[in-house]
Amino acid sequence: TWGMIKINFYMISSFTKIVLLALSLVVIQVHTQNCVPDQLHLSLGDAYYYSNRNDQTSPNTKHMATIVFQTQDPCQDAYTEVLLSSGQMVRLKASETNAIDVSDPNKQLHYTTNVHVFKLYDTPEGTHTYKCYGNSSEEATKSDQFRLPTLTPSSQGTKVLVYGDHDIRMGMSTFNSIANKARQNSGEYAAVIGLGDYGYDFQDENGGVGDSYMRAMESFASTTPFMGIAGNHEEYLNYTFFNFRFRLPLYDQFQNTYYSYNLGLVHYVCFNIHYYLKHVDVREQMLKWFKEDLENANEESNRKQRPWIVAVAHKPFFTSVRYPAADTSKDYGNYTCLLYTSDAADDLLCVDLGGRRIIKKKKTKQHSTSSHRSHETSSFQNLICLE
Repeated sequence: TWGMIKINFYMISSFTKIVLLALSLVVIQVHTQNCVPDQLHLSLGDAYYYSNRNDQTSPNTKHMATIVFQTQDPCQDAYTEVLLSSGQMVRLKASETNAIDVSDPNKQLHYTTNVHVFKLYDTPEGTHTYKCYGNSSEEATKSDQFRLPTLTPSSQGTKVLVYGDHDIRMGMSTFNSIANKARQNSGEYAAVIGLGDYGYDFQDENGGVGDSYMRAMESFASTTPFMGIAGNHEEYLNYTFFNFRFRLPLYDQFQNTYYSYNLGLVHYVCFNIHYYLKHVDVREQMLKWFKEDLENANEESNRKQRPWIVAVAHKPFFTSVRYPAADTSKDYGNYTCLLYTSDAADDLLCVDLGGRRIIKKKKTKQHSTSSHRSHETSSFQNLICLE
């Protein structure tokens, strides 16, 4: 009997060892898979904001690019290696690793992911190769090449690709076209600019729509910096699904709500109009920043270097009438006008493009539109709105 018991115990122990070994292999395989970098994309760093400013003391003046990817597991050992055009290899530790957990019982939503953010400083001109690691295993990698635009203005100009209001379920051909242009003409396009409303909507299907959209977007955003602004379809939970993914210039201050940057002969100013319209408590602060940024870009020395200003938003900046656009909700009221060139906005909180003061309250002395046009010259020539 003892022999039977001993033999049986030994057999069970061996079987247990086999089972445990099999389970450990499964666990290792799953862990590696969940640390594979996903939804990889680039954006320009804060250096492109500071390139036309006198303040060169901030360390962010050297921040050239941001690399972001997601993993399913926390993957605290994630890192990125960059082979610079100079031949130098740089290993980047994550400046942020954020565990995202979003729940909304009303939508039957419970979405989790982990976001890893890497900042690249002091990058020389040329084509750089980078490889992202979700952990210390070399198997969990993604790699690509990118070329950053020069910080100094170029008389040859700069090309960008622009799109907005886009859903891959009906518009995958748009992404294919952007990716083909970005990759076949490596370095020709300095950035891809997004005008808002991506995916319809990131949070849908328990966050699966956003994941699918970002994976498709990786076809170009991993090689060409993506510079986007949120639209009304990103408003859910105060832009949570947009903001945890993207790190655009000045993110540490304004969380993608507004920012600006310089490319070639152009100063770009990006502004989340939907946030501005719905958050009354920050309107004055946002408008103050917007006005100061335009005034800085319009200084004579800066306009000589960058004669063009491009304003980027999802809804129109400019209107010559009082009334909101037909698809604008009543909540927006008269606040659809941020830029103006006539008396149409005299009752609004707006930025003047015609050399006049910022008007917060209508003055008692009336002036006709024609008199303003005859006596004022525009101080903001060569301004384009992308919306």
